[in-house]
Amino acid sequence: MSDDLSSLPPSSDPPASDATPQPEPVETPPSPSAKPRRRSFWPLLVVLAVLVILLAAAALAVPRYGGPYLFRTLSRQYKDPRTMQVAGHYTIEVSLGKMGLNEHVDEQIKVAYEKPNKVRMEQSGTFGCTMVSDGQSLRILTDMNPKKVVTLPMTGTFEELGAKIVGDMGPEAQKALAKGGAGGMFDSKNVKAVHRGVWSRKPWLKTLTAPRGTVAVTVVTTSGPSLVMWFDPWHRVPRQLAMDMDGPELGQLLAEQKSEDMQPVLDMLKTVEIKMVVHYDSMTVDRALPADSFTWQPPADTTVKEVKAVKDLMPALMGIDAEALAAAQPEEKKLTGQAPIDFTAVDLDGKSVKLSSFKGKPVVLDFWATWCPPCRRELPLLNELQTQFKGLTVIAVSTDAKVETVKEFLTKTPLQGKVLWLDPRSEAGRAVDKAYAITGIPRTLYIGKDWVIADDETGLHEKDEMLQSLAKLGLKASL
Repeated sequence: MSDDLSSLPPSSDPPASDATPQPEPVETPPSPSAKPRRRSFWPLLVVLAVLVILLAAAALAVPRYGGPYLFRTLSRQYKDPRTMQVAGHYTIEVSLGKMGLNEHVDEQIKVAYEKPNKVRMEQSGTFGCTMVSDGQSLRILTDMNPKKVVTLPMTGTFEELGAKIVGDMGPEAQKALAKGGAGGMFDSKNVKAVHRGVWSRKPWLKTLTAPRGTVAVTVVTTSGPSLVMWFDPWHRVPRQLAMDMDGPELGQLLAEQKSEDMQPVLDMLKTVEIKMVVHYDSMTVDRALPADSFTWQPPADTTVKEVKAVKDLMPALMGIDAEALAAAQPEEKKLTGQAPIDFTAVDLDGKSVKLSSFKGKPVVLDFWATWCPPCRRELPLLNELQTQFKGLTVIAVSTDAKVETVKEFLTKTPLQGKVLWLDPRSEAGRAVDKAYAITGIPRTLYIGKDWVIADDETGLHEKDEMLQSLAKLGLKASL
C-alpha cells in the first residue's frame, strides 16, 4: 500500500440530518449462472481470518485528529505487523435478495499470526474450525469432517494461500489479497475519502451501537464499499469494524473481471448483500508470542489426509476423493448440428410423453428445476417465446426430485408451454443426464423442423440472445 496519501480529499464531519444521503432501493432480478450449488462457508472463513488479521493491523491509531491524518497513521505505522494476536467474535449475514436465500454466520475466533506464514486460528460457532501452520505445513480440522485432519505444505505466505483459495474470483482479486488481503481497499489510489463518524448511505451501519469510549471513522473507497471502524483512543486499539456490501458494489469490485466466464458470477452478485461486523475483545501487535503458539496436537481419534494442492483442500475436508469426483464429473458437450436424443418423461397428469412425438415442429427444449434461481428467472422469457412465436413448442423438463414440488411451484408461476417431469434419480433420468452431458441448468436446446439442434446453450440467456437462437430456426416473432 502506498504511503503517499496527499491526494486524499480533506476530512469532513458527517452531513446534517437533512443532507444525509438516503439509500436508494435497488431492484435487481435473480441472477444467471449454471446449476447453482450450495457451498460451504469454509473458504470464506479462512480468507476472513486473513482479513481480521490485516484489517486489525490497519486499524491501530489514535482517532483524535481528522480523517486523512488518521488514515495516514493507519497506513504507515500498522500496515505490516510482524506478529499479532486477536480475540473476538464476528457475524456475517449473506442474502440473495428476491431469491429468498439467506445465510447467517456467528463465530467466536482467536487468531495468532507471525510473519510470513505461521498462523493459528481457532473458531467456534456456526462453523467450527481449527487451522494451524507452523511455517512448514498447514493443518485444518473442521466440523464438516471432524475425524480427519487435512494437511497442506506451506510454500508461501499466508496471504498467498488466501489468494489461491479465492483464485476463482479472478486475477485482480488474487493480486489484492496477495498484496495484503483487504489492503487493496486501503491503497490511497482506491480511497475516495476518509471521514470521522459513520458516513454511509446504508441505514444498517447507522443502527450499530458504538462500543463505549470509541470514535468512528469511515473509509469511502472508489471501488465500492465503505468500511466503518470504531477505535478506543485511550488504549489505542480498535473495538469494532463493520461493512455492508450490496450487489452493485460487489460488481464494481470485480468490474475488471468482465468476461464470458465471469459474467454468470457478476450477474449473481447483483442480488447479493453481505453485512459483516467484527467485535475485538483484545488485540496485540508486534509483541513476542508464546513459544507454543503454533504447536497443536490433533484429537487422538482423528486421522490425517495429506493434499498437495489448494484445489484439493475442499474435497479432502468434506471426505471426498478429488480424483474420483473429477473422473465422475461429465464434460459438457454441445449437441449443435445433431439430432436430439429421444427420451420419455411424464406430464403433470402422469402421462408418458416422448420427445420424438414433437418431431416436425420447431421446439425449445429446456431442462430446469424450481430450486434453480436462474431457471426461475428464465421461465417468464419462455412464456414470452411461446406467446410470440406461432407454431413454436416450448418443452420445459423439470429435474426436481418430486413432481409435487413442480405442481406447487406452477400454481404461483404458471408456464404456457409443455411441462414435463423427469425423475433425476430414476434410470431414465440418469440416462438423459449422461446422454445430454448436462453439467448445469438451465440447459436450452433449439430444435428445428428438420429435427436438428440449431443451438445449444447452458445458463440463463436474456431475451435478445434467445431471439438470436430462434432466428437459426428461421422463426420471427409474430408480435
